[in-house]
Amino acid sequence: MNRNLLIILALFATVFAAWPLLAFAGDPLAGAENCRACHPAQYEAWKTGPHGRAKDTLPPEQRKDSRCIGCHSPSQRDGVEQVQCEHCHGNGRYYTKDFIMRDKMLAEAVGLKARDFTTCLQCHQGDTSSIMPFDAKTAWTRLPHSRTGGK
Repeated sequence: MNRNLLIILALFATVFAAWPLLAFAGDPLAGAENCRACHPAQYEAWKTGPHGRAKDTLPPEQRKDSRCIGCHSPSQRDGVEQVQCEHCHGNGRYYTKDFIMRDKMLAEAVGLKARDFTTCLQCHQGDTSSIMPFDAKTAWTRLPHSRTGGK
């Protein structure tokens, strides 16, 4: 067998072996639009709920303040604003594939976070600029998208 053919075969074998990993390349944040296909009821409830409108609740001058944006739009960039599904449920690029989502243990192994109140406390604790005190534990039970049930 000639040397060039061996090189081509080795290159092909390397690319073929790495092909499944290419599904995980790129930005780890998929964005809420990608969740919509499998979770339409949760998406619609999120979009009109407090997390889907979090940045919009800020006055214009606070939309550029890192102290505010850190919670109201933590991954702010083109097309990915507000509090996305993944800010609570983990970076979705690694678990949104159908074959992964059908296996809960695998999905959690690659980043899907289970529902956990402590995640809420990353933003919902301590002093806020709100006049009314915020009771995160009570608010968690009233999240509109959590009442739609799972898929």
